[in-house]
Parts: sequence; structure tokens; C-alpha cells
Amino acid sequence: MISTKTAPVRVSVLALLLAMAFFSLPAAAQSQDADPVDLKFEVINATTGQPTSVERMTIEYVRTRRNGILDFEPSGSSFVAPGVPIKDVGKYIVAVWHEGVPYWWSMRGQQLMSQTTTLHVFDTTDNLAGVSITGLNLVIRRQETLLHLEYMMQVENTATPQKTIFDGTATFEMNFPAGASNIDATYRRGPDPTPFSAVTRGSSQISLAVPLTPGSNHIRIAAVLPWQDGMEIPLGSNLPIDDWSALVSPEWLEVRAMELESGEGADLAGFTRLSGPALESGRDFPLRLHSGEVEAGPAEDLFTQDSPAEADAAKEPSDKENGGGLPLPFMFGGFFIIILVVAAVLKRK
Repeated sequence: MISTKTAPVRVSVLALLLAMAFFSLPAAAQSQDADPVDLKFEVINATTGQPTSVERMTIEYVRTRRNGILDFEPSGSSFVAPGVPIKDVGKYIVAVWHEGVPYWWSMRGQQLMSQTTTLHVFDTTDNLAGVSITGLNLVIRRQETLLHLEYMMQVENTATPQKTIFDGTATFEMNFPAGASNIDATYRRGPDPTPFSAVTRGSSQISLAVPLTPGSNHIRIAAVLPWQDGMEIPLGSNLPIDDWSALVSPEWLEVRAMELESGEGADLAGFTRLSGPALESGRDFPLRLHSGEVEAGPAEDLFTQDSPAEADAAKEPSDKENGGGLPLPFMFGGFFIIILVVAAVLKRK
């Protein structure tokens, strides 16, 4: 028999446990509780205005995290995604791949269920006409024996007609320091940063196999180098760089290059901001790095060191070093005594 005093406590504990179990259920499980719906799609090539096919489609349900609820290969430009568990108020991320390039959309369940959903993709080309790096921030951080580099750039694709610029080997190239390691390259268009292939070529370049859709594309490249005083960081690309700046840390780290100026903008604690000229395609703008630390000389004990006068006196040769001999007053006295003795002898004679 349950005591009336302990029953409320036990009921509260049970309710708490049930609530914890409910909220710990995966979002995918909650999505699976939704009624399965056949979703209709059509894909249009925005470059030509014509229907086109895609290689792959995925749909993810988003709540506290993303959970895949569909991954299949559609057939044709118009197709049905069968039996997808959809909630009308749920949030979903739809992605399709066309000519190896992914495209993303964020949609509500009601949008997906109410009508045929039209998705737009683009033709793909490797022609770089109309593409430029409109902004580049290079972060340079020295930490003991390592140099950390981070390139954050905005690449603008203004090609006409609108096309996605992509080459699975090298969409475009950047000047890059030799010996770099731990290279991490991502672009940001979908819900998360998407990694892409970045391969160093020769001694001072890196090839970036990144898709550049029409409009702005945001790219990040990070790498690590062994520190060496006087090392060079090459800057440039086979794309024009309209505007760039460098953030350097620690503040005593010196960066030397012609046409380099103190950058404008809000100061960032612990960093020095620098900027240089716009760079046309193919121009290399090397940045030479030097440690700005004051080199300490050998330690000196100022309390036991001789004074300058004493040091000068110590440098003068001693009598023994000059071959010995009597001081001048004693020499003249000796001569005078000899003269007196000689005069006395002569007087007696």
C-alpha cells in the first residue's frame, strides 16, 4: 500500500523520468511517427530554363539535430519521393546533386506536402570568366615553433548566363606556402561547412576543387607550417583579388612587403591588421615574416664589473711588462750623488 505522503513524490519522479525519456528520443524517431507521404518534385536547369535530371536526393528532418529520412536516386526531371514521413510544421533540408554539385533548400513540411516542389540547378563549366575573389582575410598566427594560417575568402561568380564553376581537379588555384600540413578546406552554402579537395602543387600553389555557384561563395582554408625566421608566405591566385587584409599575431611579428600598409577597421586585441594592393590574376605578392622579439645579449653582472676608469687602468702595461727600471726621480737622485762623489775625490787630489 502506497502512503499518501510518498505517492505524490513517486508520481513526480515518474513524470520526470517519462519527460526525460521523451525528450531524449531521437528526432528521427519523432519524424517516423509522422504519416508517410509521397512527395512530388520537378527539377529545372536555371541556365537553360529546361527540365533536367539529378543524380541524388536527400531529405533531412531538423529538430535538435539533423536526421536523414530519405536518400535515393531519382529518375527523370519529374519524380515522386515515396513514403516520406513528413510533419506539416516540421523543418526539412532538401538536397540534390547535379553534375556532381550539391544544392540545398530549407523547407517546411507543409510546403513539401501541398504541391509539386520545383528545384533549380545550374549548368556546370570550368570557364573562370566573371569570377573573382572580392574579399580575402588571411590570419597569420605564430605559436612557438609553428605558424598557423587561415584563409577566409569570398568568391563572386557573376558569369552570364548563370552557371556553376566546377572542375573536379582544380576549379581555381591559390599561391600557397611549401611545406604546409594539416590542410583543412571547406565551403559554406549548405547547413554545415562542406569539405572539398585541396591539393598542393609544386612548391607554392594549391589547387581547389570547389564548386562556385552563381553569386557569393564563402571558402575557408587552414594549414600549419614549421616556423622559420625570414620565411615567405606567397599571396596570389589565378583569379583577381579585389581586396585583401592580413591579421597578424602576436603583435611583435613583423610582416614585410612592398606596398604593405596598416589596415583600416576595428582593432582586434593581440593582432596587427595589414592590407595591400589589389592583385591581378597571376601576380605573386610574397609576405616575408620576421620575429620582432628583442634578441637578448649575454648576461652581465653590473655589480662586480670594473668601472671604466679601472678598466682603462687595467689596460695600461705594468713596469714589469715595460721591462722594469727605476722611476725618474730616483734616477736623477742617483746621478746627483755620483756627481758629488766625483767632485769630492777631485778636491782631495
